[in-house]
Amino acid sequence: MTGILISKFLRENGIKQRWLAEQLGISETRMSLMLTSKAPIDAEFLFKICDVFGVSSETFRNETGEAKGGYLD
Repeated sequence: MTGILISKFLRENGIKQRWLAEQLGISETRMSLMLTSKAPIDAEFLFKICDVFGVSSETFRNETGEAKGGYLD
């Protein structure tokens, strides 16, 4: 779920996933897997994404307002 919310954020702000992958030092393939919830996003990585965008982790909470377990997807 978190990956989908991040993907939506990218679309709404005109940001390419390639750019985000470069900022985070990961492959575009890995970024794509994370954004489609096929690879987990742990809390530490979520905070890195938030740092890149300058937003709070609350931005990427699911619609119930909570993150689940050790992974946020």
